Amino acid sequence: LFIKTDVSDPQALVDVREKVFVTFGRIDVLILNAGVAFANKVNNISFEEWNKTIAINLSGLFNTVKAFYDDFLTNKGSIVYISSGSALSGTGGG
Repeated sequence: LFIKTDVSDPQALVDVREKVFVTFGRIDVLILNAGVAFANKVNNISFEEWNKTIAINLSGLFNTVKAFYDDFLTNKGSIVYISSGSALSGTGGG
């Protein structure tokens, strides 16, 4: 099942959870892999770009886990966070 969604929108993740449960009746694995980056130096990053990055890369993870959190209290599933190498070294002069 592939569902394109905006992870920065908490309600969108609630809707995704509903679709997953209608289709499968449960969830066993949740993979968090959404992320964006702007290849700009700090002084060239706009506040809009910064806010979009935080909304997707940080709040998006929270929104996704929050939507499915209770389901993982009652199963033995896994939540997997995936990060890029940028988490360790930075990119684009940022």
